[in-house]
Amino acid sequence: MAKSRPASTAVAMVNAKGYTVPFPVEDYDRIPKARGHELDISFKHAVEITRTIRGMPLPAAKVFLEDVIDKRAAVPVKRFNRGVPHRKGTGFGAGRYPLKAAGAILQVLLNAENNAEVFGLDPEELRVKHIAAHKGAGWMGHTPRAHGRSTARKRDRVNVEVVLESTEATEG
Repeated sequence: MAKSRPASTAVAMVNAKGYTVPFPVEDYDRIPKARGHELDISFKHAVEITRTIRGMPLPAAKVFLEDVIDKRAAVPVKRFNRGVPHRKGTGFGAGRYPLKAAGAILQVLLNAENNAEVFGLDPEELRVKHIAAHKGAGWMGHTPRAHGRSTARKRDRVNVEVVLESTEATEG
């Protein structure tokens, strides 16, 4: 017989709109959130970026992603780090500058910030409560070869979801 989990364990919950949140949510429609659907970016880069900015205040996360785009800050690579060189002066080992993925995730963060403003929340008082990257649908294509042949190729897409929370609510 399978053991049941204790009630205090956080379990990923999927709501009707497709967001996966690892915490119980009251009043789900009033939470600032955004989703990037089928983004043409690297899944591995998206995982490393989302792991880095999870829990950051929203202004700090935006500045970090802009610094990555300008190559002033590297994204620490913890999981997909085979053959990745160390970066000087970063305070961690392996790092990358995933420009395309950083730009796409920055757009999703800006969408979540605009949704927070619609709800009347101050963007300076928000933090990234939940951010995750999931594999999306694959895109099939063909590369033409010599003598009328072709080689199949597949490009994976990425779904990124962001949920913000107000730091005023957590303090009081």
